[in-house]
Amino acid sequence: ILVAMGVLSPREVERQVRFQIEEVVFEVMSWREGFFSFSEEPVTGVPAETAVRISTEALLMEGARRIDEWSRIEKHVPHLGVVPQLAPAPERGEGALDLLPPEWEVLALIDGTRDVRAVAQDLGRSEFEVAKTLFGLESAGVVVLVDPGTRRERVTTAAELAELAGRAEDALARRDLEQARATAEQAVALYPHDATVHLLLGRIHLAAMRPPEAVEELRRALRLDPLLAAAHRLLGHALAAAGRFGEAVDQWEQWERLASRSEQESARLEEVQRAKAAAQTLAKAGTVSHG
Repeated sequence: ILVAMGVLSPREVERQVRFQIEEVVFEVMSWREGFFSFSEEPVTGVPAETAVRISTEALLMEGARRIDEWSRIEKHVPHLGVVPQLAPAPERGEGALDLLPPEWEVLALIDGTRDVRAVAQDLGRSEFEVAKTLFGLESAGVVVLVDPGTRRERVTTAAELAELAGRAEDALARRDLEQARATAEQAVALYPHDATVHLLLGRIHLAAMRPPEAVEELRRALRLDPLLAAAHRLLGHALAAAGRFGEAVDQWEQWERLASRSEQESARLEEVQRAKAAAQTLAKAGTVSHG
């Protein structure tokens, strides 16, 4: 009817039908249990002009990719009833908010009452894409995600955070890296917008020889506090451990330019200079070998 009225083009109708089919398949693939019945018989009652061709292989690959990404997202977005809220403004400084258009669209609909499902519905976008966008915004400290089902206004005090950080530091000192990581992740879950807890988790990942995870956490710390000198220094070590020597040198040079370094950080100048020189040598060697 809408096509006949000229409101929609056949291509737009096909695009929307394809989108709905894909979302149904992706939702079914996300189910961990359920019941179904199968009946082998000719398909009837489906108008030929509404047929949409979708590659089964591409559909399954995309579904598998989403399941893999959900495994990372679900700690922060456990279900679609989670309600996004704007995060409190940082105490010091005013940073520029550099977001992509889809992120701005999601941000514009955050009112403290709409949940993930409602935001996706109002935008006409997939629930997965909206959840993924909110995960990124939360990681950047722009929004907080509240689960109404467990809303017992938990006030995470500085004392509680200090206790968790202290326990993680003690475990790290004992080289009990699994306990240190678990405790630090608990602190991150309770206080995701504190740069120091991401710094702590980055240190633990670095000690456990997990450079990619260390890089991710240290970058989160720097997004929350770009002047956190220790994060620049340790990010340099994490990048070097990952073989990204040029980027490591850049981080250490940023560390050297920081005027806000503490005495404890400044005392590491010689260590940083040695590491930077070694990374520069290795970066040049890599350039020559690939030249």
